[in-house]
Amino acid sequence: MQHAENGDIQSYYKRLREEHGGELTKKAISISKRVELVFQLCCAMRHMHALGIFHRDLKPLNLMVSKSVNLLLGDFGATKDEKSLQENSGQTGLYSKFFADAEARAGNFTPASDVYAFALCAYFILHGESLFNEGNE
Repeated sequence: MQHAENGDIQSYYKRLREEHGGELTKKAISISKRVELVFQLCCAMRHMHALGIFHRDLKPLNLMVSKSVNLLLGDFGATKDEKSLQENSGQTGLYSKFFADAEARAGNFTPASDVYAFALCAYFILHGESLFNEGNE
């Protein structure tokens, strides 16, 4: 198991801002590195979904950053496989309210719900802030 020396990506970006005068500059973390981190998340999601596993709690606090600045996906406590997903339809509360689509908030989690959360996480990785002002819970 790898260790995420830099913590979650939200905390990592906060430290980078502090070290670079309050801004998440290209000098702090290049655009190409940010794109690489999004690609790493995409690969992790593709692998999980190919195995029929759904994370159900994608958010910046569950995206860990290694010492070599690679992305590690964490917190698999809410994951379900396809069969369990169908059996537990209607179950709510197992996602971050800011990173869940309408179906997941209504208790109808689908694989597309992970894709929605992926898109919001990708935005966070690229821009260093949430698409919405509510926070990154």
